[in-house]
Parts: sequence; C-alpha cells; structure tokens
Amino acid sequence: MPAIFDALPGLEVPMRSVLSELAALWEMGGPGGKSAPSEYRASQMTFVLHFGVDHTPETGRQTFDAVLRFSQRYPCRIVALCPRMTEGGDDTLSAKVFGECFIGSSRQEMSCCEAIIVGYPESQRGFLENQVTTLIENDLPLYYWPSRIHSASKLGDYGFFLKHAKRIVIDSAIENSSVTDFEWPEGGTVRDLAAARLLQIRQSVGQFLSSFPPSVLVDGLQSVEVAADGSCEAEARLLSSWVKARIEACRRLSSSVSPPPEVTLTTSRLECESMAMRWAYAGDRRFYWTVCLETGRARLEADLGAGEVVLNSVVRLLSTSEALGDALFF
Repeated sequence: MPAIFDALPGLEVPMRSVLSELAALWEMGGPGGKSAPSEYRASQMTFVLHFGVDHTPETGRQTFDAVLRFSQRYPCRIVALCPRMTEGGDDTLSAKVFGECFIGSSRQEMSCCEAIIVGYPESQRGFLENQVTTLIENDLPLYYWPSRIHSASKLGDYGFFLKHAKRIVIDSAIENSSVTDFEWPEGGTVRDLAAARLLQIRQSVGQFLSSFPPSVLVDGLQSVEVAADGSCEAEARLLSSWVKARIEACRRLSSSVSPPPEVTLTTSRLECESMAMRWAYAGDRRFYWTVCLETGRARLEADLGAGEVVLNSVVRLLSTSEALGDALFF
C-alpha cells in the first residue's frame, strides 16, 4: 500500500536542506519584475498535523486538504508528520516542501501557506522531536492535531508537542477511547472537532432557549433524551454533554430546588432525522427538536408556558476546515 507521505503534494527534498529549499520555493520572482509570492508569506502559526498509521493515503490526503482550506483563512506553516512501517532496516527521514497561494477578489487579498511533509519510520518515533523542532517557527504559536494515533503510549512519545502546543485538537468521531481518555499534560488546551462541528446547532438551539428565564427551563424538568443514528454518534454525545452543562448553569442561576434531570443518549436508526432531542416536564411544558443532516432541515416544537412555538431552520455540521477554526481559536 502506498504511504501517506507519497499521497501528499510537494517537491521531495533532502531532509537536511528542507528550510533552504522552502525559502527558495518562495523566491521565484514574477515575470516583468512583479513581486514574488514571498511578499504574501505571513504565517500566523505552526500547525503540526500528525498522522497515525491507521490513516490510509486517501484519508490522509482528505485530512491534509482540509488543513490547507483552513490555511486559506489562517495562513500558517503546516508540518505534516507521516509514519511508515520500517522496511529492511531503513530508518531515514524523507521530506517534501509545498507552497500555495490563495487570491481573493484582488491581488491585495492574496495569502500564502507552506507545508513541510516529513516521512519517518515508526521505529524512530521517539527521536522525532529533535528533527521537527528545527522546522517549527519558534516565534509563532504551535497547534497540534494528532489524527488516528489510536494509542496512548504512542501519544506519550510526542511530549514536546503535547506540552508546547497552544491548543491540541482531536476528533472523537474517529478516535478510540485510549485517545479521548488520554491524560493530557494541559487538559484545558484540548478541543474536540466533533464538538466544534456542532456550532450551528448549538447556536440555533441556544438562541431559542436563551429567550426564557433559567427558572422556566429547569423547574419541573424531569429528563432530557438525545437520540442519534450511527453516523453522528460522537456529535450527539457531545450535544448531550453541552445540554447537561447548560442545564446545570441554569439551575445555579435560578437556585432551582427541583432534582436534576436525567440526561440520556440513545443511538438507534431514526426514521427521518439524524438527531433528535426531547425535554420532558412534569406539567404541560415541552420541548422537542430534530434535524436531518442530509437536508440540513431542523424543526423545533415547544411550549414553555408562553404558547405553542414551531420553528423551522437550516443547520449543518461544520466542515473539518471550519471546525478547526472554531476549535483552535474559540
């Protein structure tokens, strides 16, 4: 099977001359004395995209392309780390350099990003830090995405990135429990892309509920059930966690004496919806919300004491490139 390294774009160069080759890539002056792309090379960060061995060349390229789209809005130096199984005792590192510019409605709106792609043998992962630290722009913040590493012991080998990253992102929709339950050095810096993808849903539901006093929302509330089909189980789990946290905040604000409601998550095949949420009250109040992610159509039906309300809206899960922006900076 081809390696992830081979599936990613770029010009292969000797590892020892990566930085000089990258600089040369940008110093290609335009015809007629026009400015070189280096004038628009203004990185805001170093983004380390670290592939696990469970990535295929196809998923690796899709993930890399998503980071490239992210860089159109947030120019950065991407350092992509691509593991390979050691064959025949080969413990050398391979490297590629890649640059790309994005032009807006005018030349003045151009921005550029650059990528250094490093292929390394799994047997040498413990020494990767020494090689990669020379590729990081030390005066800029570092962000780290370990993708499909799938092993807490392997994550532990990359302590430099874990300790020095301003923020770490994971995607619990594709990771196993050894990663989601990993004891991160700085737990507050970790963000989940599955949670970030819910931004429009959180905004839509939250804006409606915020129009009611906290006491109206929590008094007499007995249970909250979130249901989802298998395609968005991770997002539904994080939606239920978000709802539970918001309910607890409302209980504190209202000094509610009602017992806390039970918040449950069920995963089963739904007839028309991708996700649904029902709040059950002791009295006549009710709240029910559904969404079909294939069409983007969401429907909210509620009566929280001010009369029947039915709202239709259009929402979607954020793309990976959009979710990265939300997870890293908000």
